[in-house]
Amino acid sequence: MTTGTVYAVDINPELLEAVQKKVDEQQLENLVCVQAQEDSPYAIIDSCADLVMLILVLHELSDKVTVLHEVQRMLKPGGRLAVVEFKKAQTPYGPPLAHRISEQEILECTVSSGFTLQKRFSHGENFDGYLFTAE
Repeated sequence: MTTGTVYAVDINPELLEAVQKKVDEQQLENLVCVQAQEDSPYAIIDSCADLVMLILVLHELSDKVTVLHEVQRMLKPGGRLAVVEFKKAQTPYGPPLAHRISEQEILECTVSSGFTLQKRFSHGENFDGYLFTAE
């Protein structure tokens, strides 16, 4: 378990309520839920994160670059971004193919937002993952 602060950020208030319930049940003092708005800055201070994880998020965003700039703002120098997305292929699980984003789209929006790809990995037949560093 980490001793640092963990921020759980989401647009969906119901998901945050479920996380907060778990936080309360497990008496976690270092997890903070943050209600996000896609088109406005998050209520998180600059340069506070070593790692930001966007798990099954990018394909949902209409303005990926704005969110990735927010991630850059939140990351400490040398911080890392982990992205996991559904493969842009027919798989047994996940949204329709038209709702998924390709590896090329992921790399274009992250690199244009100042990230450098460090590692690509596959997680089973449904997911691809990427690890980036902030410039």
